[in-house]
Amino acid sequence: GTRITPSILEQGGDYPAIAYMIIDEAPVNSLTSYSGLTRYAVLIECSARTYDEARAIYRAVLDRMAVKTSAFSALRESGSGADNFDEALRLHRVGALFGVWYRDQ
Repeated sequence: GTRITPSILEQGGDYPAIAYMIIDEAPVNSLTSYSGLTRYAVLIECSARTYDEARAIYRAVLDRMAVKTSAFSALRESGSGADNFDEALRLHRVGALFGVWYRDQ
């Protein structure tokens, strides 16, 4: 199975893994009407057994989120980065909040 999952990771699952959660969704308006864009606030968290592995996965996420297309753009929210260690699960976690803009097709 995939190791990129919505919301939270399964306990005892395979690692490294990525979890994402959509925190907010809002249409983007121009001065006169809806612009065709929707902005999402997305929390992305990379989990691994070692800190170096969690950071490496996180850097790969940053690289991928930096790719812009005609329908997609994302920016890491300033000051939103967080590193932590889950003592109970023995997992290192690295994550951040992203602003994601998506053009409706």
